[in-house]
Amino acid sequence: MLPNINYLAIMTCFALTLTACTTTPDNHAGELNAKASLPDSFNFKSKGLHVIASSINKRENITAVLYGNAAAQKFAREAVPADSVGVVMTLVTWNQEDDGRWFGARIPGDLLCAETVTITGKSAAPQIKFELFNGALLTRETNTDGIDTAQRIKYILGQKASILPQ
Repeated sequence: MLPNINYLAIMTCFALTLTACTTTPDNHAGELNAKASLPDSFNFKSKGLHVIASSINKRENITAVLYGNAAAQKFAREAVPADSVGVVMTLVTWNQEDDGRWFGARIPGDLLCAETVTITGKSAAPQIKFELFNGALLTRETNTDGIDTAQRIKYILGQKASILPQ
């Protein structure tokens, strides 16, 4: 017995309707957010820095991550830091942008700047150095006259470590 021709026509139209309106999903799984990546010229990997803390400022639409060396991690974890010599902290800041993969999610977008605080010298008389790197290429700013560097140093050194799994 042959199937009813009307039934076959209806089922064919239904199948075409379901498949004709679909598109291949734009799957970004495993894709690196190159826009937010630090430039190779900054030599971030060679500095041996690890995440200490992160923050989001919704009003200014920015994301920041504080990185530091082992001395900085210890410094940020102690209630009253015993010694600050050897501390290297870098605060990296990005604009936020919408994440096209998750409704309502925000991800780092354009790289804004990196601020580095380095403490050298002896415990009795530490030397504190502040460096500012701007833009996507993290170009070192030689003139920081318009920036309250003392306030930025205080802010960066005042950050406490997030509790992270070991």
